Amino acid sequence: MATHMGASTFFSPCFLTLQLQSPRPSSVKTTRIFIVRSEQKSGNKNKQGWFYNTFVANQTMDAKLDKFKGDVAAKNGFVGSWFDDSFKYTAWIEVHRKLTERNLKSIECKEAQSRAKFNGAILLDVRESQDFEKVHAEGACNAPLFRLIQGDSLKSNMRFSPFKREVLLKFGYLKLKNTSTSFERNPEFINQAMDAVGGDKRKVVVVMCQIGGTLLTYVERGGAKYKKFADPERKFGRQSRSLKAIYELQEAGFKNVLHLKDGLNQWIHEGFPIDGLNE
Repeated sequence: MATHMGASTFFSPCFLTLQLQSPRPSSVKTTRIFIVRSEQKSGNKNKQGWFYNTFVANQTMDAKLDKFKGDVAAKNGFVGSWFDDSFKYTAWIEVHRKLTERNLKSIECKEAQSRAKFNGAILLDVRESQDFEKVHAEGACNAPLFRLIQGDSLKSNMRFSPFKREVLLKFGYLKLKNTSTSFERNPEFINQAMDAVGGDKRKVVVVMCQIGGTLLTYVERGGAKYKKFADPERKFGRQSRSLKAIYELQEAGFKNVLHLKDGLNQWIHEGFPIDGLNE
């Protein structure tokens, strides 16, 4: 239902569904965010009217996105929290921008296995150690990006509180395994990755998680007529543990890091060899 505002502008409410994806597929949450969509019929865009400029302009998706970009830029790409010393991390929007600028290459499972088998590439699984022990790609090493929350300090207890868990989960710092187990970023991630490559940051590393994620902001459809179109839910791709881990590795000086497209799920689906307790 449209409400007219002056002679040239009207706005109508709509809903946009976004996925807030934590590092594991089972933790994907969907939220419906109310967005006001303004439509310009004709005339000068500057003549929106007092009501639009006061109540509508700052609530559009583009306006909110611009504000978020500004907030991130003001903090040099970092997202802070109540505990800046312990919880400072790079926002996904910044991770996506830098990985895209660096032309990160995503490879298929067949190429990943060939590189590992014949060229000495390291398959690096960044899932939690418990999941790695159950099943992983044959020959893969484990350097978890997340770990169980450590310690019994005030900060640890507050991170484990239900309210704090929900806040951190939405910001991508924390992930949940179940109602009684919580995970946080692993401060030993880079050291464990260094062990996996034998201290040689020049080695080729293929990073994988469960689902892979993507930097692509569009969807491709094959078949008789190839189609490529923008996906409004992929303004910044789809975040994942492997993509976040790759950013951290590059920042730490790793020179040859590749991304496994579609992750371990695809590896298993295509029948490539696996190890672990549940093989």
